[in-house]
Amino acid sequence: MTSTRAPRGLAISKCHLTAKDSFILKALLDEPGWSDDIRAIVQDKLRSAALIPDHIIDRKVTTIGSRVRFAVGETSHERVLSANPDSTIGLELSIASLMGAVLVGMSEGQITHIRQKHGQVTRVELLKVLSQPEAPDRGGTQDADVVYVDFTRRTIGSNRMAL
Repeated sequence: MTSTRAPRGLAISKCHLTAKDSFILKALLDEPGWSDDIRAIVQDKLRSAALIPDHIIDRKVTTIGSRVRFAVGETSHERVLSANPDSTIGLELSIASLMGAVLVGMSEGQITHIRQKHGQVTRVELLKVLSQPEAPDRGGTQDADVVYVDFTRRTIGSNRMAL
């Protein structure tokens, strides 16, 4: 896959974002504590991403809430991409983390390279989108996440709502 050069030597491949994911990424950028590398990745994605309506996004694209299998170098992982900046270890992977910021908007089979803190370049491949909340009729969830951003309290939250 072709990738373009992002600031600070990070390679970011073409991505597709839903309007919801774009909105959440923009809101999170206003929060303090982002590293320069993660901020650069998110800003580059917001500048260059193709914005796709939620209801027609390809089921092979990683969106917030998607359960994905990806490889970092030769090691594969399975996680749910989360908008919660406090997600750490476990099944969730926050989009506020380096790997979460890299994966959001990637398509199955897409490969990119990132420069780690210690200078080593690492290959990241999205192997499979196992489920995606925007695709309930194609194996996604049958519930809807209602995402809200409270700009007065500078928080993001979500509620689960049955369809």
